Amino acid sequence: MKTRFALLGLVLLGASTLALADNAGHHHHQPQSFTEDSTRTYADGTSLKSHVVQTVSAGSISRQITKTNSQGQTATRTVTITFDKTRHTWSHTVQGTTFSGSNYSSSAQGEGQGGFGGHHHGGGDFGGE
Repeated sequence: MKTRFALLGLVLLGASTLALADNAGHHHHQPQSFTEDSTRTYADGTSLKSHVVQTVSAGSISRQITKTNSQGQTATRTVTITFDKTRHTWSHTVQGTTFSGSNYSSSAQGEGQGGFGGHHHGGGDFGGE
């Protein structure tokens, strides 16, 4: 489960990097704000409910994720990414709470038109299982 969320973080980070980078001459999908609810049921009968809210504004994306497991425990994660196209600077913050109640956070800042360079700056155990 932990690996799944780490991979999800990498995918989201990569997608956000591509969406925010200003690549002249290339057309790419612009990220959109959305809300999504889903439930996954696993072979062992356990389930995981997810609630995702993504908010997109000029130069930033914020994604709030709430997961609820079969035991009723809740884990949260908020990822915020900003990119200043004029100065070619970016920031990435992650904060949340695991299923066991531990808090975590991390942040990174940098420069460059390419955004985050594919680095993952995670923090803590979002899965917590």
